[in-house]
Amino acid sequence: MTNPQSGQYDWGAPAQTPAPAQPAAKPERSGALKPILAVLGIVLLLLAGLWVFQKVRPAPVGPLGWDEATLESKLDAGQIRDCNLGADFYDSVGIRNVENCSGTITTAEGYEIRASLYTEQGPNGETTSPSDPELIGWKQSADAGAYVPETLDALVDKASGSGTRCQMASSKPMLEKVWMMVDGPCEALYPAARQLSNLQTQYDWQRTDHGMFDFSRPDYLEVSPATPSIEAAVYKQGKDEAKPLGEPLAVVDPNNEGSVFAVTGGEGFYGDPPPDGAKGCIDATLTPGREISDSSRFRMPSTYVAVFPGGQRVDLDREQSRVRLKQGETADDLRYCGDFVAELKSDEFVAFADDKNGDYATWLVQTNAGGTEGA
Repeated sequence: MTNPQSGQYDWGAPAQTPAPAQPAAKPERSGALKPILAVLGIVLLLLAGLWVFQKVRPAPVGPLGWDEATLESKLDAGQIRDCNLGADFYDSVGIRNVENCSGTITTAEGYEIRASLYTEQGPNGETTSPSDPELIGWKQSADAGAYVPETLDALVDKASGSGTRCQMASSKPMLEKVWMMVDGPCEALYPAARQLSNLQTQYDWQRTDHGMFDFSRPDYLEVSPATPSIEAAVYKQGKDEAKPLGEPLAVVDPNNEGSVFAVTGGEGFYGDPPPDGAKGCIDATLTPGREISDSSRFRMPSTYVAVFPGGQRVDLDREQSRVRLKQGETADDLRYCGDFVAELKSDEFVAFADDKNGDYATWLVQTNAGGTEGA
């Protein structure tokens, strides 16, 4: 049909309209990528900071406050070859009044015993492991009391009686030249052994390659000065059985009935400090008994000994070459002395006298321990 108004012919088909254009697809992006990158950045920053920290952090000082340079100054090719380790070392382990690497340790009874550190000529004797399980690599004297008489009866024997004495040595590389000795029980040396072990630990740690994630510190042993007991059993027995000064011991004499001997006093002289020469003396009296046979001879005790707190045994000899007495007289000026190397400076000792028939007696003698001979 022709539309007279438009002049166009309408075929009856629907009108065609163009379709709207579709937008272009956008590329997909993971939503987790940004957090991963952020975490990775933080990790890298932490690693960088850790690396810088490990590079610039100072090496830890040892238990004595020594840095690496100070410790190195005490060594020769990685070993201690000079016992002069300084006052800070000796003070930390309870060794006082040190001269030439030898000083004193105070015992539980208040005595001063000698302790020394050496780097040559020793040690000797049989050894065993310390009772302190943390002293790995150390050995000590198998029997520190080997030369201490066990009982008063044993004092009659002329055996050595140098007293309690212990030596210690280590197999650790730094300490191969080092050994120690004390005129007392081994426990007195344990603080020094622990501190020397700490020096080895510090030295080893400073030469170990520590990685970036190694935050370890040296594992040092605790060190505190010891106050060991020094009094030997034989000395305690002598004190417990001691007669008062002047109270006599009966002396069995086949020629004189009722003879008696008594210690009336004594003295101790010491060099300053021990182990310089020392001297112990006792003063005594002897009164022969009633003469029962026609003889001009009388009997005296056969053994005279001074016993010191650590068990040190010192033979005493009569200073008079011959004692002459008339019937009924008393020898009241007898003096017996012995020279020795003192293991400690004591203000007392036990005087021991033994009769030939096996009877003995003890007396406790006070000394002038602070003085020297001739003072």
